[in-house]
Amino acid sequence: MLGRAVMARLQKESDCEVTGLCFSRKTDSLKILDLTCREALIAFLDEFKPDSIIHTAAIRKPDEFAQNVEKATALNVDATETLASWVAKNPSAHMSYISSDYVFDGKNPPYFPTSEINPVNAYGISKANGEVVCRKAAEERIAILRVPVLYGDVEELSESSVTSVFKEVLSRKKTVLDDWAIRYPTHVANVADVLVQISLRKIAGTHQWSGVEPFTKYDMAILVAYILKADTSLFVRSGEPANGSEIRPKDCHLDRSSLEALGVTTKDILLLDAAKKILSTTSR
Repeated sequence: MLGRAVMARLQKESDCEVTGLCFSRKTDSLKILDLTCREALIAFLDEFKPDSIIHTAAIRKPDEFAQNVEKATALNVDATETLASWVAKNPSAHMSYISSDYVFDGKNPPYFPTSEINPVNAYGISKANGEVVCRKAAEERIAILRVPVLYGDVEELSESSVTSVFKEVLSRKKTVLDDWAIRYPTHVANVADVLVQISLRKIAGTHQWSGVEPFTKYDMAILVAYILKADTSLFVRSGEPANGSEIRPKDCHLDRSSLEALGVTTKDILLLDAAKKILSTTSR
């Protein structure tokens, strides 16, 4: 989802030659490559010799990650280390690595790039470890960008945990929704715009970007119900952490001022406006 947005944004830059990679979700415009195969990945990089790498691939669902930690770590950490090591050996190259607000425990927001990390689940630990390998390899030429829950123009509503809430509302069934964890839904088009600015300017260091609106999943459902004129009495609030194999942090609000101080900015897409578009155009 983020990769599609990044590709679309980069293609607006007339002086950029863009190559996108894929694995399981194949399209004619993308090159198939298994990032966890170190030899194949290095061979591709040596042949293409990118000036800039934007690394968006990850196993991002905490419960899915916990079900196969070895496989997920191979993508979230080991592939990141391969990319970062290649950048270290190629002095003209730059890389942007996508990290997560889940490197924090959610107890003392807002969080700054310099705040102490303390991930509470295996997924968060993997993203923190990805940050470590990036800094160790080539800190001066790698940007670490922490982002919260992402959504945007999806191929189906289940593609994002945000739009999965839309799907629950559309089911018109009674459903229990988390009203405990506070999230900051962030549109992938905004993140893509930020990433391209970082990449073109070869900004390095640890930074963060986040949407500005706080929502629980229950809040999101109320908003979607407003759009659809649906019955909100079907929604049951849960004041406890969501069920799942992995602990979730309560509030990992990310401060984005370090990038704004560098002149990196984008016009925030608000959830109400985006939801109207998504609901009118996406397969349900």
